[in-house]
Amino acid sequence: MNILFLHSSSGLYGASKIMVETIQVLDKELGKVVVCLPDEGDLRKALEDVGAEVIVMPLGILRRKYFNPLGLLNRLYFLLLAAWKIRKLVRKHKIDIVYSNTTAVLAGAIATRFSKVKHLLHIHEIIEKPRFFSKFIAWIIKKWSDKSIVVSNAVKKHWDGVKGGDDGIIKVVHNGIIGDRFATGVRSKVRDEIGIEENTLLVGMIGRVHYWKGQSYFLDLAKEIKDKRNDVKFLMVGDAFPGYEYLYDEINEKIEQLGLTDNVIQMRFRRDIPDIMAALDIFVLPSILPDPFPTVILESMHASRPIVATAQGGALEMIEHNVTGYHVPIGNSKEAIGIFESLLKDKEKREQFGQAGKERVTKEFSVDKYTRRMREELTSLIRPKA
Repeated sequence: MNILFLHSSSGLYGASKIMVETIQVLDKELGKVVVCLPDEGDLRKALEDVGAEVIVMPLGILRRKYFNPLGLLNRLYFLLLAAWKIRKLVRKHKIDIVYSNTTAVLAGAIATRFSKVKHLLHIHEIIEKPRFFSKFIAWIIKKWSDKSIVVSNAVKKHWDGVKGGDDGIIKVVHNGIIGDRFATGVRSKVRDEIGIEENTLLVGMIGRVHYWKGQSYFLDLAKEIKDKRNDVKFLMVGDAFPGYEYLYDEINEKIEQLGLTDNVIQMRFRRDIPDIMAALDIFVLPSILPDPFPTVILESMHASRPIVATAQGGALEMIEHNVTGYHVPIGNSKEAIGIFESLLKDKEKREQFGQAGKERVTKEFSVDKYTRRMREELTSLIRPKA
Protein backbone atom coordinates (compact mmCIF):
# COMPACT_ATOMS: atom_id res chain seq x y z
CA MET A 1 0.00 0.00 0.00
CA ASN A 2 1.22 3.51 -0.83
CA ILE A 3 0.82 6.00 2.01
CA LEU A 4 1.05 9.77 2.14
CA PHE A 5 1.86 10.91 5.68
CA LEU A 6 1.03 14.47 6.73
CA HIS A 7 2.68 15.85 9.86
CA SER A 8 2.41 19.08 11.79
CA SER A 9 6.04 19.87 12.61
CA SER A 10 9.62 19.15 11.68
CA GLY A 11 10.89 18.65 15.23
CA LEU A 12 11.92 15.18 16.40
CA TYR A 13 9.63 14.82 19.41
CA GLY A 14 6.90 12.38 20.50
CA ALA A 15 4.41 12.18 17.61
CA SER A 16 7.23 12.70 15.10
CA LYS A 17 9.24 9.81 16.53
CA ILE A 18 6.20 7.53 16.45
CA MET A 19 5.66 8.32 12.77
CA VAL A 20 9.29 7.43 12.01
CA GLU A 21 8.94 4.21 14.02
CA THR A 22 5.72 3.35 12.16
CA ILE A 23 7.40 3.69 8.78
CA GLN A 24 10.43 1.75 9.95
CA VAL A 25 8.67 -1.22 11.55
CA LEU A 26 6.04 -1.54 8.80
CA ASP A 27 8.62 -1.33 6.04
CA LYS A 28 7.69 -4.70 4.46
CA GLU A 29 3.98 -3.89 4.40
CA LEU A 30 4.37 -0.43 2.89
CA GLY A 31 4.87 0.38 -0.77
CA LYS A 32 5.78 3.95 -1.53
CA VAL A 33 5.98 6.28 1.46
CA VAL A 34 5.75 10.04 0.99
CA VAL A 35 5.77 12.46 3.92
CA CYS A 36 4.73 16.11 3.81
CA LEU A 37 6.20 18.43 6.44
CA PRO A 38 5.42 22.14 6.93
CA ASP A 39 9.08 23.18 7.17
CA GLU A 40 12.66 21.94 7.31
CA GLY A 41 14.05 20.38 10.49
CA ASP A 42 15.62 17.36 12.19
CA LEU A 43 12.67 15.14 11.32
CA ARG A 44 13.48 15.22 7.60
CA LYS A 45 16.74 13.31 7.91
CA ALA A 46 15.19 10.75 10.25
CA LEU A 47 12.46 10.09 7.70
CA GLU A 48 14.84 9.87 4.78
CA ASP A 49 16.99 7.43 6.77
CA VAL A 50 14.03 5.00 6.90
CA GLY A 51 13.34 5.34 3.17
CA ALA A 52 10.59 7.96 3.02
CA GLU A 53 10.40 10.63 0.35
CA VAL A 54 9.99 13.98 2.07
CA ILE A 55 8.22 17.03 0.63
CA VAL A 56 8.22 20.38 2.44
CA MET A 57 5.16 22.51 1.74
CA PRO A 58 2.65 24.70 3.61
CA LEU A 59 0.00 22.50 5.23
CA GLY A 60 -2.17 25.09 6.96
CA ILE A 61 -1.19 23.76 10.39
CA LEU A 62 -3.61 24.80 13.12
CA ARG A 63 -2.11 26.50 16.17
CA ARG A 64 -3.79 28.38 18.98
CA LYS A 65 -2.30 31.64 17.75
CA TYR A 66 -4.66 31.46 14.75
CA PHE A 67 -7.82 31.27 16.87
CA ASN A 68 -9.03 34.75 15.92
CA PRO A 69 -11.02 35.99 12.88
CA LEU A 70 -8.02 36.96 10.75
CA GLY A 71 -6.08 33.90 11.83
CA LEU A 72 -8.91 31.53 10.92
CA LEU A 73 -9.24 33.14 7.48
CA ASN A 74 -5.50 32.67 7.04
CA ARG A 75 -5.74 28.99 7.97
CA LEU A 76 -8.75 28.41 5.69
CA TYR A 77 -6.81 29.75 2.70
CA PHE A 78 -3.73 27.63 3.41
CA LEU A 79 -5.83 24.54 4.22
CA LEU A 80 -7.57 24.72 0.85
CA LEU A 81 -4.28 25.38 -0.93
CA ALA A 82 -2.68 22.41 0.85
CA ALA A 83 -5.67 20.16 0.07
CA TRP A 84 -5.32 20.99 -3.63
CA LYS A 85 -1.61 20.14 -3.57
CA ILE A 86 -2.27 16.93 -1.64
CA ARG A 87 -4.75 15.78 -4.29
CA LYS A 88 -2.05 16.25 -6.92
CA LEU A 89 0.40 14.20 -4.83
CA VAL A 90 -2.21 11.46 -4.38
CA ARG A 91 -2.60 11.12 -8.14
CA LYS A 92 1.12 11.37 -8.87
CA HIS A 93 2.17 8.70 -6.35
CA LYS A 94 -0.93 6.48 -6.63
CA ILE A 95 -1.62 6.88 -2.92
CA ASP A 96 -3.98 4.43 -1.17
CA ILE A 97 -4.11 6.06 2.27
CA VAL A 98 -3.63 9.65 3.42
CA TYR A 99 -2.38 9.38 7.00
CA SER A 100 -2.82 12.59 9.04
CA ASN A 101 -0.50 12.37 12.02
CA THR A 102 -2.05 14.65 14.72
CA THR A 103 -5.19 16.77 14.65
CA ALA A 104 -3.21 19.89 13.72
CA VAL A 105 -3.15 18.57 10.13
CA LEU A 106 -6.61 18.79 8.56
CA ALA A 107 -5.74 19.34 4.89
CA GLY A 108 -5.72 15.59 4.31
CA ALA A 109 -9.28 15.22 5.54
CA ILE A 110 -10.38 17.91 3.07
CA ALA A 111 -8.41 16.45 0.16
CA THR A 112 -9.78 12.92 0.55
CA ARG A 113 -13.42 14.03 0.61
CA PHE A 114 -13.28 14.41 -3.16
CA SER A 115 -11.55 11.15 -4.00
CA LYS A 116 -11.71 7.43 -3.31
CA VAL A 117 -8.55 7.53 -1.24
CA LYS A 118 -8.94 6.53 2.40
CA HIS A 119 -8.18 8.95 5.23
CA LEU A 120 -6.69 7.86 8.56
CA LEU A 121 -6.44 10.30 11.45
CA HIS A 122 -3.87 9.37 14.10
CA ILE A 123 -4.78 11.35 17.21
CA HIS A 124 -2.04 12.11 19.73
CA GLU A 125 -3.88 14.94 21.52
CA ILE A 126 -6.48 15.63 24.16
CA ILE A 127 -7.92 19.04 23.29
CA GLU A 128 -10.25 20.49 25.90
CA LYS A 129 -10.16 24.18 24.96
CA PRO A 130 -11.22 26.12 23.02
CA ARG A 131 -14.45 24.15 23.03
CA PHE A 132 -15.41 25.08 19.46
CA PHE A 133 -12.18 23.56 18.16
CA SER A 134 -12.63 20.40 20.19
CA LYS A 135 -16.15 20.04 18.76
CA PHE A 136 -14.83 20.67 15.25
CA ILE A 137 -12.22 17.91 15.56
CA ALA A 138 -14.90 15.54 16.86
CA TRP A 139 -16.94 16.32 13.74
CA ILE A 140 -13.91 15.57 11.55
CA ILE A 141 -13.51 12.24 13.33
CA LYS A 142 -17.14 11.29 12.66
CA LYS A 143 -17.60 12.66 9.15
CA TRP A 144 -14.28 13.05 7.35
CA SER A 145 -12.13 10.17 8.54
CA ASP A 146 -12.44 6.55 7.43
CA LYS A 147 -10.62 5.50 10.58
CA SER A 148 -9.32 7.26 13.69
CA ILE A 149 -6.57 5.78 15.82
CA VAL A 150 -5.83 7.16 19.27
CA VAL A 151 -2.77 6.56 21.39
CA SER A 152 -4.41 5.74 24.73
CA ASN A 153 -7.68 4.95 26.46
CA ALA A 154 -7.53 8.44 27.97
CA VAL A 155 -7.60 9.95 24.47
CA LYS A 156 -10.45 7.69 23.37
CA LYS A 157 -12.50 8.58 26.43
CA HIS A 158 -12.03 12.28 25.77
CA TRP A 159 -13.01 12.21 22.09
CA ASP A 160 -15.90 9.79 22.59
CA GLY A 161 -17.18 12.21 25.19
CA VAL A 162 -16.89 15.23 22.91
CA LYS A 163 -18.64 13.53 19.99
CA GLY A 164 -21.39 12.07 22.18
CA GLY A 165 -20.51 8.44 22.81
CA ASP A 166 -18.56 5.38 21.73
CA ASP A 167 -19.76 4.60 18.21
CA GLY A 168 -16.86 2.31 17.32
CA ILE A 169 -15.12 4.85 15.09
CA ILE A 170 -12.10 5.28 17.35
CA LYS A 171 -9.57 2.50 17.86
CA VAL A 172 -6.88 2.49 20.57
CA VAL A 173 -3.35 1.52 19.55
CA HIS A 174 -0.77 2.11 22.25
CA ASN A 175 2.50 3.39 20.86
CA GLY A 176 5.52 1.14 20.90
CA ILE A 177 9.09 2.11 20.18
CA ILE A 178 12.30 0.32 19.26
CA GLY A 179 13.80 0.69 22.69
CA ASP A 180 17.13 -1.14 22.61
CA ARG A 181 19.13 2.03 22.06
CA PHE A 182 17.81 3.59 25.28
CA ALA A 183 19.53 0.88 27.29
CA THR A 184 22.91 1.73 25.75
CA GLY A 185 23.31 5.30 26.98
CA VAL A 186 26.60 6.21 28.65
CA ARG A 187 25.97 7.74 32.08
CA SER A 188 29.16 9.78 32.22
CA LYS A 189 28.82 11.58 28.85
CA VAL A 190 26.21 14.18 29.76
CA ARG A 191 27.32 14.34 33.40
CA ASP A 192 30.85 15.22 32.33
CA GLU A 193 29.49 17.78 29.88
CA ILE A 194 27.51 19.65 32.54
CA GLY A 195 29.90 19.04 35.42
CA ILE A 196 27.77 16.73 37.55
CA GLU A 197 29.63 14.28 39.79
CA GLU A 198 28.54 10.66 40.11
CA ASN A 199 27.32 11.05 43.70
CA THR A 200 25.09 14.04 42.81
CA LEU A 201 21.47 13.11 42.13
CA LEU A 202 20.19 14.32 38.78
CA VAL A 203 16.44 14.79 38.31
CA GLY A 204 15.32 15.69 34.81
CA MET A 205 12.54 16.34 32.35
CA ILE A 206 12.51 16.22 28.54
CA GLY A 207 9.82 17.93 26.52
CA ARG A 208 8.85 20.73 24.20
CA VAL A 209 8.79 24.07 26.02
CA HIS A 210 5.10 24.88 26.29
CA TYR A 211 2.91 26.12 29.11
CA TRP A 212 1.06 22.80 29.50
CA LYS A 213 4.19 20.66 29.42
CA GLY A 214 4.88 21.78 32.99
CA GLN A 215 8.32 23.38 32.96
CA SER A 216 7.08 25.86 35.55
CA TYR A 217 5.74 23.08 37.78
CA PHE A 218 9.03 21.21 37.42
CA LEU A 219 10.76 24.26 38.88
CA ASP A 220 8.31 24.26 41.79
CA LEU A 221 9.26 20.64 42.47
CA ALA A 222 12.95 21.54 42.18
CA LYS A 223 12.51 24.31 44.75
CA GLU A 224 10.86 21.93 47.24
CA ILE A 225 13.68 19.41 46.82
CA LYS A 226 16.42 22.04 47.04
CA ASP A 227 15.03 23.31 50.34
CA LYS A 228 15.48 19.82 51.79
CA ARG A 229 18.68 18.62 50.12
CA ASN A 230 21.83 20.11 48.67
CA ASP A 231 22.96 17.08 46.67
CA VAL A 232 20.42 17.30 43.82
CA LYS A 233 20.67 19.01 40.43
CA PHE A 234 17.91 19.46 37.86
CA LEU A 235 18.07 19.09 34.08
CA MET A 236 15.52 20.55 31.62
CA VAL A 237 15.81 19.46 27.97
CA GLY A 238 13.75 20.71 25.04
CA ASP A 239 13.11 23.66 22.77
CA ALA A 240 9.97 25.70 22.12
CA PHE A 241 7.38 25.51 19.38
CA PRO A 242 7.83 28.40 16.94
CA GLY A 243 6.04 31.39 18.39
CA TYR A 244 6.49 30.28 21.99
CA GLU A 245 10.11 31.37 22.43
CA TYR A 246 8.98 33.98 24.97
CA LEU A 247 8.55 31.11 27.45
CA TYR A 248 12.34 30.89 27.77
CA ASP A 249 12.35 34.32 29.43
CA GLU A 250 9.56 33.29 31.81
CA ILE A 251 11.44 30.13 32.78
CA ASN A 252 14.70 32.00 33.37
CA GLU A 253 12.90 34.61 35.44
CA LYS A 254 11.32 31.93 37.61
CA ILE A 255 14.64 30.13 38.08
CA GLU A 256 16.11 33.36 39.40
CA GLN A 257 13.10 34.12 41.62
CA LEU A 258 13.23 30.67 43.21
CA GLY A 259 16.96 30.84 43.81
CA LEU A 260 17.67 27.90 41.49
CA THR A 261 20.31 29.51 39.28
CA ASP A 262 23.04 27.16 40.52
CA ASN A 263 20.80 24.10 40.57
CA VAL A 264 19.05 24.00 37.19
CA ILE A 265 20.77 23.16 33.90
CA GLN A 266 18.90 23.89 30.68
CA MET A 267 19.49 22.31 27.28
CA ARG A 268 17.64 22.89 24.03
CA PHE A 269 16.83 20.07 21.60
CA ARG A 270 19.18 17.08 21.91
CA ARG A 271 19.65 14.02 19.74
CA ASP A 272 21.53 12.02 22.40
CA ILE A 273 18.46 11.13 24.47
CA PRO A 274 19.83 7.68 25.48
CA ASP A 275 22.85 9.38 27.07
CA ILE A 276 20.63 11.95 28.78
CA MET A 277 18.40 9.21 30.19
CA ALA A 278 21.48 7.34 31.39
CA ALA A 279 22.68 10.46 33.21
CA LEU A 280 19.42 10.86 35.14
CA ASP A 281 18.53 9.24 38.44
CA ILE A 282 14.83 10.13 38.25
CA PHE A 283 12.75 11.17 35.25
CA VAL A 284 9.86 13.59 35.77
CA LEU A 285 6.86 14.24 33.52
CA PRO A 286 5.30 17.40 35.02
CA SER A 287 2.52 18.07 32.47
CA ILE A 288 -0.30 20.23 33.85
CA LEU A 289 -2.86 19.20 31.21
CA PRO A 290 -3.62 15.65 30.02
CA ASP A 291 -0.59 14.33 28.12
CA PRO A 292 -2.08 11.66 25.83
CA PHE A 293 0.65 8.98 25.72
CA PRO A 294 4.08 10.53 26.22
CA THR A 295 6.73 8.81 24.11
CA VAL A 296 9.36 10.08 26.52
CA ILE A 297 7.90 7.82 29.24
CA LEU A 298 8.44 4.80 26.98
CA GLU A 299 12.00 5.96 26.41
CA SER A 300 12.55 6.40 30.14
CA MET A 301 11.17 2.94 30.91
CA HIS A 302 13.42 1.36 28.28
CA ALA A 303 16.32 3.16 29.98
CA SER A 304 15.29 1.59 33.33
CA ARG A 305 14.62 4.94 34.98
CA PRO A 306 12.05 5.43 37.75
CA ILE A 307 9.38 7.92 36.71
CA VAL A 308 7.44 10.59 38.55
CA ALA A 309 4.49 11.86 36.52
CA THR A 310 1.52 14.08 37.20
CA ALA A 311 -1.67 12.03 37.54
CA GLN A 312 -3.19 12.72 34.15
CA GLY A 313 -3.65 11.37 30.63
CA GLY A 314 -1.75 8.39 29.33
CA ALA A 315 0.71 8.41 32.24
CA LEU A 316 -1.99 6.75 34.35
CA GLU A 317 -1.97 3.81 31.91
CA MET A 318 1.78 3.67 31.42
CA ILE A 319 3.12 3.95 34.96
CA GLU A 320 2.19 1.46 37.67
CA HIS A 321 1.99 3.53 40.84
CA ASN A 322 4.48 2.52 43.54
CA VAL A 323 5.92 -0.17 41.24
CA THR A 324 7.51 1.58 38.24
CA GLY A 325 7.10 5.14 39.51
CA TYR A 326 4.65 7.53 41.12
CA HIS A 327 1.60 9.53 40.10
CA VAL A 328 1.66 12.93 41.78
CA PRO A 329 -0.87 15.79 41.94
CA ILE A 330 -0.78 18.80 39.65
CA GLY A 331 -0.17 22.18 41.26
CA ASN A 332 0.82 20.94 44.71
CA SER A 333 4.58 20.54 44.79
CA LYS A 334 4.76 19.95 48.55
CA GLU A 335 2.34 17.01 48.40
CA ALA A 336 4.06 15.69 45.27
CA ILE A 337 7.48 15.64 46.94
CA GLY A 338 5.98 13.84 49.92
CA ILE A 339 4.85 11.06 47.59
CA PHE A 340 8.14 10.42 45.79
CA GLU A 341 10.72 11.63 48.32
CA SER A 342 11.71 8.03 49.05
CA LEU A 343 13.15 7.77 45.52
CA LEU A 344 15.55 10.59 46.32
CA LYS A 345 16.78 8.80 49.42
CA ASP A 346 16.93 5.19 48.29
CA LYS A 347 19.18 4.13 45.41
CA GLU A 348 18.02 0.52 45.68
CA LYS A 349 14.41 1.61 45.26
CA ARG A 350 15.30 3.67 42.20
CA GLU A 351 16.94 0.63 40.65
CA GLN A 352 13.99 -1.59 41.58
CA PHE A 353 11.46 0.78 40.04
CA GLY A 354 13.63 1.20 36.94
CA GLN A 355 13.88 -2.55 36.38
CA ALA A 356 10.13 -2.96 36.88
CA GLY A 357 9.55 -0.22 34.31
CA LYS A 358 11.82 -1.96 31.82
CA GLU A 359 9.87 -5.19 32.24
CA ARG A 360 6.53 -3.40 31.93
CA VAL A 361 7.37 -1.52 28.73
CA THR A 362 8.73 -4.70 27.16
CA LYS A 363 5.58 -6.64 28.00
CA GLU A 364 2.78 -4.09 27.67
CA PHE A 365 4.05 -1.51 25.16
CA SER A 366 6.29 -3.48 22.84
CA VAL A 367 7.00 -2.47 19.28
CA ASP A 368 5.76 -5.90 18.18
CA LYS A 369 2.31 -5.22 19.64
CA TYR A 370 2.26 -1.80 18.06
CA THR A 371 3.31 -3.16 14.67
CA ARG A 372 0.67 -5.89 14.70
CA ARG A 373 -2.13 -3.49 15.61
CA MET A 374 -1.09 -0.84 13.10
CA ARG A 375 -0.82 -3.44 10.35
CA GLU A 376 -4.36 -4.59 11.13
CA GLU A 377 -5.80 -1.09 11.10
CA LEU A 378 -4.03 0.00 7.91
CA THR A 379 -4.80 -3.09 5.88
CA SER A 380 -8.44 -3.04 6.97
CA LEU A 381 -8.80 0.35 5.30
CA ILE A 382 -7.96 -0.90 1.83
CA ARG A 383 -9.08 -4.53 2.10
CA PRO A 384 -12.06 -5.17 -0.20
CA LYS A 385 -15.29 -5.79 1.68
CA ALA A 386 -16.64 -9.33 1.48
